[in-house]
Amino acid sequence: MTYFPPVAFMWQRLAPLAMAVAVALALASTLPAAADESFEPLSGVAVEDASIVAARVGDTARLTMRIDNASGRKITLLGVRAEIADSGALIVAPPGVAKQEAQSFVLMDQETLDLASSHIGAELRGLRRPIHPGETVEFELIFAVGAVKAIAHAH
Repeated sequence: MTYFPPVAFMWQRLAPLAMAVAVALALASTLPAAADESFEPLSGVAVEDASIVAARVGDTARLTMRIDNASGRKITLLGVRAEIADSGALIVAPPGVAKQEAQSFVLMDQETLDLASSHIGAELRGLRRPIHPGETVEFELIFAVGAVKAIAHAH
């Protein structure tokens, strides 16, 4: 014979869990969608020599740049985005290994991250318009503690 505990006893055991789930769902519903997220400007971080390759609508365009961290703290680069692209990604392509998406890059204070190297970089994916040589493209680097806007020159 199966024993079923009284409903009051079960509710006492499940009430805290039910409350935690309800609070988590309420908080999640108030968060903005990722595409609409805005970040505070991050001071002390400079983007230098940013360039992007010319590309067609729907293509992926590689962004190259150097990022100098003089913010006085360690920062974590989480991604890249631009209005002209559906998405952006940080990439890692060690020699002899297929290109992979990186979750983040960490920059120590006073460190420079060279995203123009052959094995790490950034991409804008799903271009909404073509990029022609000679034009400029605005983009934003997303860090865990803020964002930095920059302009890349197309070649």
